[in-house]
Amino acid sequence: MSDQKKSQSPVQKNDRRPGISTDDCGKQVDELTRQVESLDLQLKKTLSDYQHLKQDMDKRLDFERQMITADLLRSVIGIADDIDLAVDRVEDDKGWREGVTLILDKMRSVIQGMGAEMITVGQGDEFDPLLHEAVGVASGGAEGTIAQVLQNGYRIGDVIVRPARVLVYKMSSPKK
Repeated sequence: MSDQKKSQSPVQKNDRRPGISTDDCGKQVDELTRQVESLDLQLKKTLSDYQHLKQDMDKRLDFERQMITADLLRSVIGIADDIDLAVDRVEDDKGWREGVTLILDKMRSVIQGMGAEMITVGQGDEFDPLLHEAVGVASGGAEGTIAQVLQNGYRIGDVIVRPARVLVYKMSSPKK
């Protein structure tokens, strides 16, 4: 009887099921493998696209933050300029000038705290239209150099909030 049990196993080596051949199974496995590889490639591309989109959005958001800060800074810088002009034009013995200068220093530290830095420029520096705004001309110096700084310029990173306002030396025209 033990021989009969062995010969009656549910799946025998030569057991063929109708409609499915070994070749068909192999083809199905190959097709499913190709589909899995294709889906895996699509998933990797989609993940890469998402990462690039996220980086792009982060850059855009950073730029928008800089623009918003720059708009706010333009207002604050204008006030600081007015105080600076007032301090330069007042002579007093009562300490008013010193007090206003302290207020101006605090305002400048707020400006720096917002991420802005002053554009460093001085008399005799080469005029750079990307960093300076020529508001007038002067004679008597090397052409294309700065004669006087009227207002400081500011930047946040690569964004120019306001160019430095300057007078530029211009070559005097020959007399006829």
